[in-house]
Amino acid sequence: MLPLPGREKRSALFVTVSAYAEEISFIATHLDLDLESAKRSIDLILKKASSINDRNVLLLGDLNMQPTNKAMEKLLSSFQFSKELMSGPSFPSKSPQQIIDYIMLHKDCKKIQVENFFTLGSTASDHSALIALMKINE
Repeated sequence: MLPLPGREKRSALFVTVSAYAEEISFIATHLDLDLESAKRSIDLILKKASSINDRNVLLLGDLNMQPTNKAMEKLLSSFQFSKELMSGPSFPSKSPQQIIDYIMLHKDCKKIQVENFFTLGSTASDHSALIALMKINE
């Protein structure tokens, strides 16, 4: 777990699992609403992610910023979201109008292919759930 800066106690969780003889790493986070804290968090996440040898890495979470936010540029130097991972707004769940939740693949990831992606409304959260069906290529 990587502690992150900000007004609220936040962190990024790094987990690596083995699936079909492949190692896949997941980074899950919820960035601060404060833009400066979010930028510093992105720097820390990218630094730690660069130490992962295999590039089968997914970044998941509520980044609290739209895809056009300037702070996303640095994140997009290492991670990408494809059109398959952009099914539309997920916040607020009652009437989604903003894209602030993401499933992103490392830009050098070659083994994981998105098969299907959608959002699912929720009464348990103010965000819709993001669901992705992915295939591990041989």
